[in-house]
Amino acid sequence: MKVFHKFILLIFLLKLINGQTKYFTFENISVKDGLSESSVNFILEDNLGFIYIGTDNGLDIFDGYNVRSYYTNSFDQNSILGSKVKLIYEDLNNLIWIATDVGVSIFDPIKNTFSRPFDSKSDFEFFSNIEQIEEGKNRNLIFRSRINNEIYVYNAISKIISCFNCDDNSNGSYIINDMFIDRSGNLWLGTSKGLFFYEYNNSQFEKVQLYSQLLDKRISVIEQGPDSTFWIGSDSGLYWYKNFDNILTITQGAASERIVSNIINDIDWDRSNRELWISTDGGISLFSPDENKFENFQETPFSESIKENFVGDILVSERSGNVWFKTKNYSGINCLERWYNEEFQMYEYQFNYLESDVMDEYSLASNDISAFIDDKAGNIWIGTRGGGISLYSTNKSKFTSLSYDSDNEWGI
Repeated sequence: MKVFHKFILLIFLLKLINGQTKYFTFENISVKDGLSESSVNFILEDNLGFIYIGTDNGLDIFDGYNVRSYYTNSFDQNSILGSKVKLIYEDLNNLIWIATDVGVSIFDPIKNTFSRPFDSKSDFEFFSNIEQIEEGKNRNLIFRSRINNEIYVYNAISKIISCFNCDDNSNGSYIINDMFIDRSGNLWLGTSKGLFFYEYNNSQFEKVQLYSQLLDKRISVIEQGPDSTFWIGSDSGLYWYKNFDNILTITQGAASERIVSNIINDIDWDRSNRELWISTDGGISLFSPDENKFENFQETPFSESIKENFVGDILVSERSGNVWFKTKNYSGINCLERWYNEEFQMYEYQFNYLESDVMDEYSLASNDISAFIDDKAGNIWIGTRGGGISLYSTNKSKFTSLSYDSDNEWGI
C-alpha cells in the first residue's frame, strides 16, 4: 500500500512539474506603428487575408505590410459613416459592411471607396445599433438590432429594405441571442423564448413550426456542423438537430455521453477533427459525434487545469488545433493546447492562462478582451479595450502589441 501511495504522489508531482503553464513570449511593436485608437471593438479577416480592425475612432486595415486608417468626415459623403466601429462583415461579393454608432457603410476593397446604402436620417435608431449582419440568398443582407429585436432585410440588387418582424407584436416579448443563416439560405433565430426557423421560398422567408421541445427554451447559440446537421446550445442542454424528424437532446450527466453542464454559452465546430467544442457555466465539453462521446474539462487542483469553470466565448484555431476562450471571473485570455502523444496513443492537454503584466513589456496588451479571431495563417488576433491589438503568431510564438500613439494626431 505504501508503494502505491508513493506512486500516486509521484504522478501528482510530475503533473505539477510538467503541467506548469509554459511561458508565452510576447513582443511589442512601437506605438509609432499603432492603431487609430486603443479601444478595439471588432476584428475580421477578409478573403484576401486583410485584417479589418474596428476601433472607437475609425477603421484600420492591415494588408500584411502596412496599416491604413479611415476616419469619418462630416463634409464627405464618401467617407465612413461614424467613428465608433462596432461590427464588420464581408458579403459574398467581398464587399465589407461596417456598422458604427451612426449607421452603416459599405467599403469596396478593390476601389478603396466607401458608400452609404441607407438614409442616415431614417431608421437611425435601428441602424446605429446593429449587432449582427448575415447574408442569405439572392443578395439579401439581414440586419439584427441590438436594442429592439427588429430584423431588417436589404436586397443589394433592388436596393429595397423591409422590416422582417416589425408587424409581429410579439417580437418585444423575447430577446434574440443569435441569428444564423444556414447553407440553404434559411434563417434561424435563437431567442429567450425558443428557436424560430424561417425557410427561404420564392424570395421570401416563411415561418416553419419546429419541435415543441425547442419552444420556451433560452437558445444561446446556433452552429452548423457537417452536411445538414445543426448544434443548438440552450440553458437546458445541447440539441443535436439532424433533420426535422430527428433531434437529439443531450443533457448533463456523469456518463461519458453527457455534457458537463446544461447551460451552454458558446460552441465552435472543429472541421479538421470533426469535433464540437462547447463552453458552459460548468466547464468545457469536447464532443465527438462519430464516437458519440464527450470529454469534459473542469477546474482541478493541478496546475494544468482550466482557470475556472464558467467559460464564455470559445474559438478553435483550425491550423494549430489550440482552443482560445474567455472566462467570467478572470480577465485576460486562455489557450488550451492539445497534442497527440504517439507513445501512449492519446491526446494530452495544457491550459495556459494569459494576462497582462505591467512589469513585462512582452505580455498581453490588456486584460480587457473585446474580440479575438484566428486568421488563415493560424495567427490569433486579440482586440482589447484600451490596450489595442495583440497578435499571437504560430510561426514565431510571439504576441506583437499595437497601441494608440497619443502624440500622433493621425494614428499610423
